[in-house]
Amino acid sequence: MKQSMKWHRECLANSKQHLDAQERHLANVTDSVDGLRKRVAFYTAQVAEAERRKLDGFDSERFMVPRVEKGKT
Repeated sequence: MKQSMKWHRECLANSKQHLDAQERHLANVTDSVDGLRKRVAFYTAQVAEAERRKLDGFDSERFMVPRVEKGKT
């Protein structure tokens, strides 16, 4: 069915808005996956190091986490 140019312009504008929204969503998901990938890699290193040291457990929030000295940034 033939549609008016006004209709096509509105469809195009909607498509561009949807594309922009999807690209923003993709960027957010990519950032989330990148962060998770880094956390899993560090956790893998923690488990490997704990096994190497023959530890029977560890605190994942503290083990192998560099300490920040007070008064230094």
